[in-house]
Amino acid sequence: MGKHFDYQMSESRFAWSRRPEWIEQEEKLDGIYVLRTSERTERLSAEDTVRSYKSLAEVERAFRCLKGIDPLVRPIRHQR
Repeated sequence: MGKHFDYQMSESRFAWSRRPEWIEQEEKLDGIYVLRTSERTERLSAEDTVRSYKSLAEVERAFRCLKGIDPLVRPIRHQR
């Protein structure tokens, strides 16, 4: 939020003003997110990139399940 306002402070005074150019720039990006990948477009299309990003929610849910107390998941021990 600090980049959207200019302010001057002294011992007896506080003044602030909006920075409309920054605010307008941020408003243009409201509701939009950018995904950047190192993969080439020929190998990973924009649609595949978004699909992969959204599937991360499933992975995170699985990790939460493994970290928490889930009675359906028990430790597996191996012996040689």
